[in-house]
Amino acid sequence: MSRIASMVDDGRMLLAWAARQGVQVPPAVSKELLSAADNLAALEQSPRREEFYSALQQLIALVQVGPAEIQGYEQRQARLAPLVNETQRLLSYAAANGKQIEDPVRKDLVETADGLTRGNLAVAGEERFLKAYQQLTRTLAPVTAETLESSRTRFPKFGLLLTRPKDFFGELAGATGGRFFHSLLFVCVLLATGAVLGYYADGAGALDHYDATTKALQTAKESIRTRQLAIDGAKKRIETAQVEKAVPENLAKAREELDKERSELERSKTAITETADELKELRGVLAKWLKPLCGRVWTGIPCASAESSALIFAARMARNQLAQIVLPMLLGFLGEYTFVLRNMSVDIERRSFAPGSSIHHVIRLFLGAMAGIASGWLLKPGDVGLLSSAPAWVLAFVAGYSVELVFSFMDRIVTAFSTKPA
Repeated sequence: MSRIASMVDDGRMLLAWAARQGVQVPPAVSKELLSAADNLAALEQSPRREEFYSALQQLIALVQVGPAEIQGYEQRQARLAPLVNETQRLLSYAAANGKQIEDPVRKDLVETADGLTRGNLAVAGEERFLKAYQQLTRTLAPVTAETLESSRTRFPKFGLLLTRPKDFFGELAGATGGRFFHSLLFVCVLLATGAVLGYYADGAGALDHYDATTKALQTAKESIRTRQLAIDGAKKRIETAQVEKAVPENLAKAREELDKERSELERSKTAITETADELKELRGVLAKWLKPLCGRVWTGIPCASAESSALIFAARMARNQLAQIVLPMLLGFLGEYTFVLRNMSVDIERRSFAPGSSIHHVIRLFLGAMAGIASGWLLKPGDVGLLSSAPAWVLAFVAGYSVELVFSFMDRIVTAFSTKPA
């Protein structure tokens, strides 16, 4: 751009400034400066250029400010306008919520907004504003203009989807439906965790019952052997008593003992039959319980029928996977999700919900799932103030709720091995 063209732009800028400041410009001066842009070639001639210079000098004398100063004002206005808007929101929030703001701070902020509107804010005014703005944010922290905006509840107008799709997707970008999605997803995770816990309890209970029944069957078999030995002993005593012509009372007592042992033997045989039937039924229950998991690549659990000898092994494998991996991970995830929703609720209530928190929440959720699994490897209930009889699930949930527990323990381990001896 040539020097004369730059001066023409300065003239237009000075006219706009005069109009904003309410300065009356002579029509001849205004006409000369406005028509200069259409006559740049003529301005190169000396007489025409002198008329333009004279009109420009008259205008500068009227407004009493030069083009460079006006550019400084405009740049200052562009720089401070967003901060002034934030200030107005923060002052409104403070007034509505009983937050005490010092009078000098409020005065400097209000005067800055007024000076910015009038277009005459000087460097000293900018300095006062920034100092007052810093004091305001320090007083209201952690609440900021960004957290106030992020804490609002905004839903897109779904009616626009049919009439003005472009406007709908524009509003969708600023919607806060993610918070409600978080709540819905939390309910889904809670229900899924409850379902897996119930599924685990069914299988673990059936396995425990199977083990107890197997022990009962073994006891019954041992009882049969004991009863058979007792019967053989009773028979020998009767035979001996008959040969020796023992007292009738002793012979009757021996026969009574024999009848009693035979009765106990029959009861033991009946118990074995019932226990065997119960074991068969339990194997059927376990086969049905394993059906959703067996044959899956991600579980590695083989399918086995109720008659298969591998059924109990497969059931124990499934129970261990659920107890050591799946449930701790789910409960750690659930514990961390509880922490995230609790803090999100508090931040929104306090108007301190920071923009960009979503990625932080997602990272914490994954860390919570990992902490739930690692808690079983690294921690004991007593390490976090729980009773030693507390279920392992409680430890996984607590570790997920506060992942710092697991990581601080890991840091202590690393420090113990990495610290060089003095």
